[in-house]
Amino acid sequence: MNSRAFKIQALILGIVFLCLSTTNTIGQGIAYHWHKGSATLKTDLVIDGEFKYRYSKSDLPQFAVKDREVEGTRQIDVSMFRKLVLEGAERGVSSRKDTTIFVWVEQYEDLLRVVREGKINAYDNSKIIDEEYNGLDAYILVAERPDFGIKTIKKVGDLTKVMSDKPYFMRSAKATGRAESRDFRVVVFLIDLFNDKQPMQTLRWPQAQLETNRGEKLQGQAYIQPLDLRNEFNTNEYAFIHFYDEKNGFRLFRNDQVKEVKIDGKIYEQGFYGLTNKNFFGQKWFHEGDEYLVTRKIVNRNNYFYLNRDNNEQDYIVLKQVSGTYLKPEEEGFLRQKYFQENELD
Repeated sequence: MNSRAFKIQALILGIVFLCLSTTNTIGQGIAYHWHKGSATLKTDLVIDGEFKYRYSKSDLPQFAVKDREVEGTRQIDVSMFRKLVLEGAERGVSSRKDTTIFVWVEQYEDLLRVVREGKINAYDNSKIIDEEYNGLDAYILVAERPDFGIKTIKKVGDLTKVMSDKPYFMRSAKATGRAESRDFRVVVFLIDLFNDKQPMQTLRWPQAQLETNRGEKLQGQAYIQPLDLRNEFNTNEYAFIHFYDEKNGFRLFRNDQVKEVKIDGKIYEQGFYGLTNKNFFGQKWFHEGDEYLVTRKIVNRNNYFYLNRDNNEQDYIVLKQVSGTYLKPEEEGFLRQKYFQENELD
């Protein structure tokens, strides 16, 4: 998936998951359609035909079934299904573009919709295929990974159980201030990233060389997390480098673990922003005898890594060295303009 397609998918996810917890109880008030497909019952009976979900307040929910080999319509309780595969899909949510899969999950005693497939499978209790709806207030999301168990996901930190062997993901969630987020868009983003076999084709981080304080020298791709000027998302003092190489996968480095870092051949120096006690990485710049560091600041808070869709000068801030710390000068706007007259955007 190229970066533009990834942004479009993220936008769709945002619209859909904002609707998933607002008005309707699961299934209630929704006009379900007939869908062609195939079912496997717990008796091993396979049914090919058409299926339509039927919500019930008092009885078990059912699917109305038109079997291709049997005349008429019959009702089958959802508890009788082992798997159901139907034509059509909810864009951006269903695990496949043109097909919706439901599987019986014993721990939840329900036929759940598959929303993600991979090392981590994700399910929800929606029976939506391509029907219109306003919201689902009894919505649940479930993550499962073989040998790691199954877990209801109410916030990002609930993914710890299924991601415990790859600590980067929860560490990055803490570093970006997302660990307590109840935004399902963030949850699904992390599941997609975890499942992605070639994540750099999606993220497109630049080439980097990093040397740690322990003398470890690494080559891969990296992204320096933008400076949080107001302590809105990351309240500790560290600066973070998100690093990836094919041998070790994702790793997260704090500034106190890094001796030197080069990204796209440019050296990034460490600085300290005294106003909010923040370490950061920036490119050194001298102007009229004064020393500055130029660094990215958080602009797009809706992106997991705070990446802006269109890189521009407004994403950066010029900080002046004053008595061993760095502060925002009064003429920062003029200095930033001057800097980018001399230097290209990263």
